[in-house]
Amino acid sequence: MRLQTNLVRRGARYYFRSRVPEDLRVHYGRSEFLVSLKTSDRSEAERVMTALKARLLDDFTRLRGLPKVDLFFPVIAASGGNDARAGLRDLVIYWKSQSQRAPRTLLEIDTVVKRFGQVNGDVAADAIERLHVVTSKDRMLADGKSVATVKKYLGLLSAVLETAAANERIQANPVRGIKLTRPKVQQKARVPFTVDELNRIFSSPVFTRGLRPMGGKGEAAYWLPLLGLWTGARLEELGQLRVGDVLSEDGIDFIAITDDPSAGRRIKTNGSRRRVPTPAHSRKKGPWSISF
Repeated sequence: MRLQTNLVRRGARYYFRSRVPEDLRVHYGRSEFLVSLKTSDRSEAERVMTALKARLLDDFTRLRGLPKVDLFFPVIAASGGNDARAGLRDLVIYWKSQSQRAPRTLLEIDTVVKRFGQVNGDVAADAIERLHVVTSKDRMLADGKSVATVKKYLGLLSAVLETAAANERIQANPVRGIKLTRPKVQQKARVPFTVDELNRIFSSPVFTRGLRPMGGKGEAAYWLPLLGLWTGARLEELGQLRVGDVLSEDGIDFIAITDDPSAGRRIKTNGSRRRVPTPAHSRKKGPWSISF
């Protein structure tokens, strides 16, 4: 229920909601603010929101006037009129402001904050202790989360708190040194497709009748399986190829797999930058050929 500009009610609580100016979105790592005003009283919510908007405008002014960002998003108490101590979410916002983050990472860090809060409640940033982290970790394991998922959780949480500690937001990173104690589980080996499975894939209507399902993104439904079959490259790498990545040198045709973060093109590791030769038979004319 929206009562006035920037003031939103969800359930019994009021929230401040506002769009982030386009020129500052890279610093905040988001396009919109949604901050709990921690009150169910409308008059109190309006008072807190007014103070919050003033602080935000001050932040905008500093960001547009300074070459180096030193951003700390304010959290204002719902009563008493004094600033409350920052919480984990505020440290995440600061962490986002320090470097460009991949969209997937931004989604994952929001999940980290949510899980941490579900287990530990609303803990002030400078009051986060190792026990909070260990409790959250153990709860995830008890809930059946995989070791890989918990490791990723700890890694993201540590990155946020390490940045905060390095920039004097908190005294130390409480995640540092915490390890998983669960015995290592041998990961299943990747199982290749069988010949019968490959025959079923490449005898589907996509290849025999020219079907192009909506979810297959047009011609990508045809070419990605073929490129994956003949090059062995990751489908994520093949899916971001451009025409200019298909090259030839000394009579050898190849696909250049590289990254370009500004264009949203990413690779798994630095070693993933490589040239992948295209097999000779793929350049012949026919239903299995690749046109350059």
